[in-house]
Formats: sequence, C-alpha cells, structure tokens
Amino acid sequence: MSKPLKIAIVGMGNVGWNLVQRLDSKGFKITQIVAVKNEHRKKLAKALEADLIKSVSELDKKNDLVFLCIPDDQLVETAAKIKSNAALIHCSGSTALLETKHSGVFYPFQTFTKFFPAEWKGVPIFIESNDKDLRNQLLKIANDITGNAKEVSFEQRQAIHMSGVFGANFVNHILFMAKEILDDQSVDFEVLEPLLLETVRKAFEHSPAGSQTGPARRGDVKMISKHLALLKSKGNLAEYYKLFSDDISSIYKKS
Repeated sequence: MSKPLKIAIVGMGNVGWNLVQRLDSKGFKITQIVAVKNEHRKKLAKALEADLIKSVSELDKKNDLVFLCIPDDQLVETAAKIKSNAALIHCSGSTALLETKHSGVFYPFQTFTKFFPAEWKGVPIFIESNDKDLRNQLLKIANDITGNAKEVSFEQRQAIHMSGVFGANFVNHILFMAKEILDDQSVDFEVLEPLLLETVRKAFEHSPAGSQTGPARRGDVKMISKHLALLKSKGNLAEYYKLFSDDISSIYKKS
C-alpha cells in the first residue's frame, strides 16, 4: 500500500483557498500552507492539521507535491526559492512549465472566489508535466476531485484560458453593464435570469452561431439606432453596443 502524498499549498487566494478545501474533502493530506498569517488561516490550518508558514524557504523537504497558487508573475521567482525535491505544480492557464526537474501544471477551468466554495464536480482540470510519473499522479488527483482530467499542450491550455476570459470574465462584465441599464429604471436584475439560462443552454446544444438572435442578427437597423440613442448618455455602453452589433451583422450577412 502506497503512503499518502504530502502536499503543500503556496498561496491562499481564490484558487488556493478552494483547492485546499477540495483536496481535503477528498482525503488528501495537506501538510503545509504558505501564506501571510491571519486568524482565519490559522483556524483553517489547525482544522487541516497543517503547518501555516510564512515563506517557501520553510517548506519541508519531505513534501511530495507543492502547488503554487500564486500570480503568474511570481511563479519563476518563487520556484527558485524552494530548496526541495518536491514536484512543483502551478495552476496557471497561460504560463509554461517551470524549468525544474519535476514540473507540472494543474489548471482547473473554473471561476473561483475565496470563501465561496466552488462547484468542482465535472470541472475539467488540464494537466501537463515534464515527468511521466508526475503526469499520471496529477491525472489521478484531478480525476479524484472532479472526475474530468484532461492532458493538453501548452498551446491548447493558452487557448482554453483565453476562451475563458471571453466566455466568463467578459460575459460577467457584460452582465454588470446589463444590470446598470436595469438599475437606472429600478428593474430587478433577476428578470434576466430565464433569458440567460436559455441562451447558455441553446449555445451548448445548438452552437453559439446556431442560436444567435437579436436586432443585429436580423439586420434591424431601426432598432439598433433606437437603442444607440437611448445609450447616448451612458458612457461606453453605446460604443460597446455598436461594436458588438457591427460584428454580429458582419458575420451573419455572410450566411
């Protein structure tokens, strides 16, 4: 029987906080957490029976895996400070493998917010490694915590990350703008929910192109002009409306 893996987590931001919770819930042993100490983190470390330490220089050399849940621009510098034979795994969508002996990527394709437990079931986790054994280990961990592990290249991972920015981050900001329009007239944001749920359902069942509707799709120039006039005093909203409408019109004029 193989001994349990010793796992350390560096960083307690949105990804680190959620990853710690999920690994623990699936029976993985978190031995150390590297983060600035505060009362919440002390309580979390105590509950996990893990050591809360301030610096990667304090990491136990007996750790098997060290997950770096930190900003991309800190990865190389932080990895250089780790004096251990542990495999170093980052969770970035757009950073190449670290140039270390045992390097891996563990990229969960989900939106995370600290203190807000994410939905993990079925979430794809994209794996890459320069070591066959580590790759298999990461695939097993990913399948244990979501049931959906996938091995991809760096180029594929970058494309996935960019698609997520368009499909989630930008869409969320568009929802922010949609809420502002409703707020101006004291209309509850929840009126959009059935429409949004149906839009997403159709996009995945029939493709985004196959389910596109609206004034720009049908070439309704008068309605577009009316909306632009209403948005004239709304800062960038008119500019965004015209940009999207022009793009949709140009695509569907060809079809």
